[in-house]
Amino acid sequence: MQDIIPIKGAVNFQITIDPSVWIFDDRKQTAEQLFSSIQATDEMEEYTKEVSAHWDREISEGAVFPPTLKSEKKYKKEELLSGTFFMPLAPFIRNAEPIISAKEIKIISQGETLSFPLSSLEEIMLLFCANGKPLKSDGPVHVYFKNKKADQQPIKYVESFVIA
Repeated sequence: MQDIIPIKGAVNFQITIDPSVWIFDDRKQTAEQLFSSIQATDEMEEYTKEVSAHWDREISEGAVFPPTLKSEKKYKKEELLSGTFFMPLAPFIRNAEPIISAKEIKIISQGETLSFPLSSLEEIMLLFCANGKPLKSDGPVHVYFKNKKADQQPIKYVESFVIA
């Protein structure tokens, strides 16, 4: 099993993706974020919530740096070391620039080919980290779909993505 996954086929740029570095990527999502039924899709609403939380904190704790900041950093570190994270596939496919006539994405897994329409690309999420550990035994990634439930059967042993 290789840890680096190629994106090839009907693309302008054949690229490879390395899931081992995604833990540092801000695009990663937790299972709770991904499969929760209530998601804040409006960016302005999300920004307002962040600013409100910061304002509430300033009011309740003052503008000094309370000792809770250290514990918050520790919590974020523990979350990274023990969390389960997903990464959207769409940005990587867009970087490979599929040619105009491309209609589907094929997922190659243990020699088996599974085909999906390219229009479903935004729904494809890649599980790359479970309980703080990379997927070594049946990975390097598992393919999930956002529009299904969290208990879906993922596609495991992914070897490559082929655009056709």
